[in-house]
Amino acid sequence: MMRETPNDYFRRMILAVAQANPTILDGELKTLAEQFRAAFLRYGSQTDDNTSCMDAISVGRTNDGTSAKRRKIGYTFENLDANVADILHSAEGCQIPEQVERDYPDITQHQWDAALRLATVFFVALEGVAPLGEADAGQQIA
Repeated sequence: MMRETPNDYFRRMILAVAQANPTILDGELKTLAEQFRAAFLRYGSQTDDNTSCMDAISVGRTNDGTSAKRRKIGYTFENLDANVADILHSAEGCQIPEQVERDYPDITQHQWDAALRLATVFFVALEGVAPLGEADAGQQIA
C-alpha cells in the first residue's frame, strides 16, 4: 500500500472541511481543525510563517452572513467574527499592495482584482454550509 503524500493528505483535509456538515458536534469540529492544522504544517512545513498562520486561522463554525443565518464551517480567525472568504471578499477592489507591485511591476489592477476574486471563490467553495432548515444540534457558534 502506498503511503499518503503530504500533498494528498492536505487535499484530503481541504475536502473534508468542504464536506463537513456545520451541525457536527463540537468535539468532531475540534478534531477536524486539529487534523487540518497537521495537514497544513505537514504539507507547507513547520516554518515560523506557517505555524503563525495556523495560530491565527483554524477550521471553525460561523454564520454565513445571509438573512437565513445558515451555519457554515470554514477557515476562521481567532476572536474575529469573519472567515478567510469574508476577508478576501472585502479586499476585492483594493489597490495593489506595494510589495506586490514591487515583485510584479507589470501587474494591472484588473489582474489583481481577478486574483482576489479567484481566491474568494475558492474559499467560498471550500466552506461546508448547512442546508436551509437543517437543525443546529445545539452547538454554539465557535
